[in-house]
Amino acid sequence: AEIVLLLNAPVLARTSELLQRHGVTGLVYDEGKDLPENWKNWHPSSFRWSMFLQYMQAHGSVQSLLMIDARDAAFQSDPFKALSSDQPGLYTYEESDTIGANGWNRDWIKDCFGQGMAEKMSRHKVTCSGVSIGTRDSVLTYLQQMDAELKKPSFNICERNGVDQGVHNVLVRQQPPMKGLVLSSQHTGWIAHMQSRIGKAQQTSTGSFIVRNSNG
Repeated sequence: AEIVLLLNAPVLARTSELLQRHGVTGLVYDEGKDLPENWKNWHPSSFRWSMFLQYMQAHGSVQSLLMIDARDAAFQSDPFKALSSDQPGLYTYEESDTIGANGWNRDWIKDCFGQGMAEKMSRHKVTCSGVSIGTRDSVLTYLQQMDAELKKPSFNICERNGVDQGVHNVLVRQQPPMKGLVLSSQHTGWIAHMQSRIGKAQQTSTGSFIVRNSNG
């Protein structure tokens, strides 16, 4: 698997050294040159989806993709081993709270889609935009829909750090469902959001820790 990090220019020499040492590809953008005018004040968590789409369109050999916030992620095994070639899809994970009970997520949806949509979505569990994994066609469908929403003129009004998760939640709950979408439970799935307090850290016989859910 190839690791690709979205980075803004200029990339520090120390960062370049570390990327090269660990075989990581930098997907580097220059805010002054590479971004449309209306994106220049956006948070990277918003425009990253359009850049992910551009990357996938330019790299036809990429058949599966894990999209993840890098700064607070840890791996216990190869995430791509969980993907089955005969069961393609996009896998995203529910958190503990409902949207109605979580002020951040409720307000992101309200500000971008209106009070009616926030009320409609209130009974659903929050799903995290910070980690999704899937096979090529399903990932492309998702990224194309995210890209289309972000390019609507109305998005400029609600844009801020984190609001992409509001868009994500609306898209993954739409009817009819997005083709290939799999909404997974942290009780049985491969990914744990630790703030949801579902996965539990257990100490092994060697003194290290491993996170397990109720399915092991």
